Order: sequence, then C-alpha cells, then structure tokens
Amino acid sequence: MPNTQSMNLQKLTEKILGKGGRISVEISLVIMQVGICIAILIFATKFLNYVVCGLEMNDYCNNDYFLAIFTAMIVIPLSFISNMHYFYYPSLLATFFIFANIVMQLFFNYQQIETLTSDEIFNRMKVFNFSELPKFFGVATYAFEGIGCIFSVRSSMKKPSNFLSILKTQMTLVTILYAIFPGSSELAYGQDTKEIILFNIPITYRICLGVQGLYVLAQLFGFPVQLHPVVNILESSKTFKNILFDKNGNNKNMLLRFGIRVILIIFMLTIAITTKSFNNFLNLLGSGVFVYLGYLLPIISYHFYFKSRVSKIFTVFNCIAFPISLVLGVIGVTISIQTIISDSE
Repeated sequence: MPNTQSMNLQKLTEKILGKGGRISVEISLVIMQVGICIAILIFATKFLNYVVCGLEMNDYCNNDYFLAIFTAMIVIPLSFISNMHYFYYPSLLATFFIFANIVMQLFFNYQQIETLTSDEIFNRMKVFNFSELPKFFGVATYAFEGIGCIFSVRSSMKKPSNFLSILKTQMTLVTILYAIFPGSSELAYGQDTKEIILFNIPITYRICLGVQGLYVLAQLFGFPVQLHPVVNILESSKTFKNILFDKNGNNKNMLLRFGIRVILIIFMLTIAITTKSFNNFLNLLGSGVFVYLGYLLPIISYHFYFKSRVSKIFTVFNCIAFPISLVLGVIGVTISIQTIISDSE
C-alpha cells in the first residue's frame, strides 16, 4: 500500500487511478467545501430569521436582503484573513457550543417525552417513512463524511499507528450520539419536529436563545476555515497564480485576492438565502459528491489496487454496497433537484 504518512486523498487516488482519478477528487473536494460553506450560511441565516421573527421584529422577518447583508458583514471581513491559526480558538468555541446545545436539547427532549403517555411513545417509535430513506441516506452521508481530511489528520499525529483505533472509538461514540440525539428529538416532538431541531425550543427561553446564538456566531467565525481550501485551490491554479503572486510567492494583487473571496461569498450567500429546505440541501450534497468520495471511490480504488488479492467476502460485500450506494445516491440527488425546482415555482 502507498505510504500514507505524508499522503492525502488526491495523491493516493492518483497513484491508484491515475491523473483522471486525482482530478475527479479535486473537483469533488472543491464542491464539498463550497457545499459545507453554504450549509453554514444556510444554518446561520435561518437561525437569524428565526430570532427576528420570534422577537416580532417585523421589518426584518423573512427579509432576505437583511439576512444576507448582516451575515456578509461578519464573514466577508473574516475571509480576508489567510492565516488559519487565528481561527483556532473560534473553532474550539464552536465545538464547546455544539456540546452545550446538544446537552440543552437533550434536556428539553427529556422534558417533552415525560409528558407523553406510553401509547404515544410506542406509536411514535413505530413510525417509519420508507419514502424518506434516500433523503436519510444523503443527510447521514453528509454527517459522517470526513474522507477528505483522514490522511491529513493521520499524518499530523505523533503516533500515526494509533489512528485506526482512535478512529474506531470516535466513530462508535459519534454513532451513539447520532442515534440518541435525533432519536430522542423525533420521539419528543413527532410530526412537529422542526427541520432544524434547535427551533423546537421556545424562543421565550432567553438563556437557550443566547447559547444557540453564540454557537451560530462561533460557526460564522470558523467559516473562513472551511472556505480556505477552496480559496487555496483557486489561488494556486494556473489562471490566478501568476496574476496574484510574484516569482518569490509574495502578493502583488491584494485587491484581486480579496475580490475573489467576496465574489465567492456573495455566490454562496445567494444560494443560502434562496434555499428553502436545509435538509434538502444537505441531502443533495450528501447524495452527490459525498457518496462518491465516501462510498464509490474507496470501493473502486480498493479493487484497482488489490485486484486478485481481494477476498471473496469483500468482493461480494463491495459488489452489493457499490450499486446500493450508487442507486440511493442517484435517487437522493434526483429527489433533491425535483424538490428545489418545485419550491422555486
């Protein structure tokens, strides 16, 4: 197997599948990062709208221009910072507030479940909508996907040999959390469950609203971290590299560098404020590039590299997993596009 000590997904794919494979991964990673940035902006703008509408600020409620301008005033200046070291603490804060919101939401879920009878709980547990399975597949793929940074994380460890055991432990804990958190939320609110679960907590709880707001703010302050890989790829491309930098790698056109970032953010914000469904966008992204990077590409690469050394059990498993992933991905993308079109009409 190629040495993964200093490997990333692009290099590994090129070694196994050639230049075409690498290009497909680079394009997918750019789309993935742009999608993640848009997802952050969708969440932030929807939360901001939830607050202003809940507080009956009618001049700003459902006002797309206000939502876009307010959000842009935060993320555009931050995007001019190229040194990602400055976002270390905002990233830590975002992690802390994620945990705080999970604990807070679980508390409210428990209170709500306590008000239900045993028959109501049992009836809600029996509900399963098979027609939503493709959407679940896409959103779940988005939630678990991290293949783009696996090799970078592994190579940054003091003992890379411990990576597999740490990954298994982490994935086990995340899976348990992903089962408990949405499961208890759906059980607590049933058909009234909001698309963004935090919106189920009444806005009259000002402390909760403050914790939620700090979390969203921390996410926006960490937005440039997600934007950085996209900007880095664009600025390193043949089209812009010679225009932006001199032979020594020094900036020679700062205005254009900032202009590229502003245009990117305006593009992302336009999509964010015009997207009706947060889950639908996550499903579109998850069923598309995330399925390719997380399911299809690993299976293809595995069989190309190992070929005859693949055991029969793995061959059968992959032969089953590949078409199922492909079909669910195609269905998820199709449903999302259809929903987007119908929402825009």
